[in-house]
Amino acid sequence: MGRNNNFTRRTGFKDLKYGRFLILTNGEKTEINYFNGFKNSLPQEMQDNIQISVLHCELDNLEYEIQRKKAKAQYSKTYIVLDKDRETDKTLQKVKNTAKRNNCHIIFSAPCIEYWFLKHFNTTVTFQENMHLPASQQCIKELEKYIKHYNKNDDNIYNILNKIGSENTAIELAKKEFKPYKNQKLYEINNATNVYELIEEVKYPSL
Repeated sequence: MGRNNNFTRRTGFKDLKYGRFLILTNGEKTEINYFNGFKNSLPQEMQDNIQISVLHCELDNLEYEIQRKKAKAQYSKTYIVLDKDRETDKTLQKVKNTAKRNNCHIIFSAPCIEYWFLKHFNTTVTFQENMHLPASQQCIKELEKYIKHYNKNDDNIYNILNKIGSENTAIELAKKEFKPYKNQKLYEINNATNVYELIEEVKYPSL
């Protein structure tokens, strides 16, 4: 019995009804604030019986960080959250390979996570790269029609989106848009996001 208790303390593992989730993102503020807000929005009974760790991770160190975190705790699932706009095709393929080797799930937004934010307002506007304004900046400008003075560093972004928009609408719309890309390479995905997968898997585990 004592040996098992030592193992439990060493790994940091304890029995949690809803599990333990690791979210790694190369975003420095926006993604971290959004998913921390998501975590804090869960019903109290769920918060008391779940662990969600949201951490920044540079993609160059991704495999090392995954293995280091998994060595310290037993996770129900590990997510890698990233956008298309900041990465080369080569980097995106490398991330996909790393995720496959380490049994991680990729949460991807093209061009950026603000595209997921826009889905809360039932909009189907699309964005294409051009020499005057990157697709990610076009996306942010569109979002500012719904959230005046939008700030990428706003730590209340999750609550704002769900106060003036609809998460259920975002989930349903994003599902339809992402369906054709299910088996595509990451760099082939445009105007789509699968953030809804993380939201549903964590928030609605019985689905």
